[in-house]
Amino acid sequence: MSKEGDIFRSPDTFGRGIFLGDDPAILALPPEEGLRVSAWRHACPKPGAVSQEFGLEWTKHRYDECNFVFKSLICEFAKVKPELYNLLTSPTPRLSDEPVGPYEFGAVPESHNTEMSPLSTLWGYALPRVFIEQAGRGNERSAERYFQAIDLLVEAVERSSTPIELLTNLSEAVVQNDADPTAVLNHVLEPGILVEENCRTMYKEVIASLRENAPTVWQHYQNLTPKQREDAGILKDPHI
Repeated sequence: MSKEGDIFRSPDTFGRGIFLGDDPAILALPPEEGLRVSAWRHACPKPGAVSQEFGLEWTKHRYDECNFVFKSLICEFAKVKPELYNLLTSPTPRLSDEPVGPYEFGAVPESHNTEMSPLSTLWGYALPRVFIEQAGRGNERSAERYFQAIDLLVEAVERSSTPIELLTNLSEAVVQNDADPTAVLNHVLEPGILVEENCRTMYKEVIASLRENAPTVWQHYQNLTPKQREDAGILKDPHI
């Protein structure tokens, strides 16, 4: 059955991090439909379950902010490196032995079964969230912190050739500044994305890059017990 927000959920906008855009009609959508549009652009395969757990308003705000940070900040600053920009903004084919994980009916396009959109990837999920940890959440946010986050992002882009390098370089930079390393790891090694996307090879590549490019972050991970990792929403076992 057709929904009001369907016009804003075309296959080419799935997981591309597009913010609300210029069409004011999107602002007039019922709350549930607005959430579905924001979730579609964020590539969330289970928006119903997420909004039930965290609340519709909080979930939509989180999607919208991450979409904005990814598309309007991370990808924009990455344009100075065309190859990196192309990798950040292009879909990643799924490996034949890593089929897609669970998703809610109508929450994803058909292409989701064969490829990961930019924001379906582990780096697409984690990059905006790591940036936000530095920019500050809630009362911790300030103009100073936000500008610091932008400066660290620019520096990380300069040192990176791939999205995984960008993720681990930015993670190390924000932790060396003042971001909470446990919170950062909660995004970089989020076990839920592994379930939804089944991208084990990608996780292994991120773990290898953390060891090489983010020694402070990796040491913090090693200092946590498996139980502490699990309680903090971090991948419990690096040997996946």
